[in-house]
Amino acid sequence: SHSGDFAGALAILENLSTQYPNDTEILRQIGEIYQAQNNATMAAFYLSEAYRQNPQNVELLYQAYRAQETAGDSDSALRLLETLSEMDPASMGSTQWVRLGELRAEANRYEPALQAYLKGVNPDKETPAPKTSAAIGDLFIKLNNLPLAERWFTLAADSNDPNALTALFGLLEINLRNRNWEAAELNMKRLDAQFPGALDASEWSQARTELQRWRAAQEKMKAE
Repeated sequence: SHSGDFAGALAILENLSTQYPNDTEILRQIGEIYQAQNNATMAAFYLSEAYRQNPQNVELLYQAYRAQETAGDSDSALRLLETLSEMDPASMGSTQWVRLGELRAEANRYEPALQAYLKGVNPDKETPAPKTSAAIGDLFIKLNNLPLAERWFTLAADSNDPNALTALFGLLEINLRNRNWEAAELNMKRLDAQFPGALDASEWSQARTELQRWRAAQEKMKAE
């Protein structure tokens, strides 16, 4: 394997595997060789099988999780990462908590997703990535907690990141739901300036007409 003869190494390991079919180390090494060959599917299979044979091994659990992520199997990655968070939460860094939040949100598990996200970020110590802030804001709005949704969307909106678009749409939705027309108008202007054309191509395109009517009514009242 170290000399680059992966086929030869696999032949030896597969022969051993027939003699010792449940040997964790053999399965792990087969998985690692498939990783070296960029065969993500086979690597994920063997590393997950190695972990299944030794379910108390946290290192194997993390290897299996990473392999499933690389293979694009979100369901398996979620299951393994949740196991890691339960078995050894101290080993979970902010990146892993945020990823767990993403995977749970993809599975429409909003409350658990939010719990994971909030374990991975602390805005009082470090400003989260705009993508993360926007995702947390979206979860709060799905859970109908508009004040906290607004707080997190604001963190993401005050940036030049592409995820500021999601945040600005979120803020606009909150403004409209609260009938805060002045704030909605301001956020609409920010959308037009930062992301020209995005509003008119979105589900909120009708909001422009509503706000124009509101502004015209305000001007008429002021004139009277």
